[in-house]
Amino acid sequence: MKKVILDANAIIYWVKQKVDLISSLESILQEPFEIATTASVVEELKKISRTAKRSSGYAKAALELIAKMNIKVIPSSYTHADKDIMALVDEDVIVVTNDKRLKERLKNKTRVLSIGEMRLR
Repeated sequence: MKKVILDANAIIYWVKQKVDLISSLESILQEPFEIATTASVVEELKKISRTAKRSSGYAKAALELIAKMNIKVIPSSYTHADKDIMALVDEDVIVVTNDKRLKERLKNKTRVLSIGEMRLR
């Protein structure tokens, strides 16, 4: 079974743009998958939610979505979310991110999807 790992900006974008992520992933992957994120991503979202920035409301909603959708939270080995995600990469992992730097680092290591691409489906 494939494991789809979401980073913080993908979850915020999911909330902000009201993307039907589950249906999009089902359409793209056409095989069973599990959605997960890391504890460091959850911590990043908590940190964003405590700021005065406009994205704080989206971060709060993202945290609620993680709980509501029962998204698996993988314990973190690192405090930096990108390092955690990189450490989890293998042939059964697909990463969903809109982060250009993370996408570049993941290039040739695993499949990477962006929410913007999924929205077009």
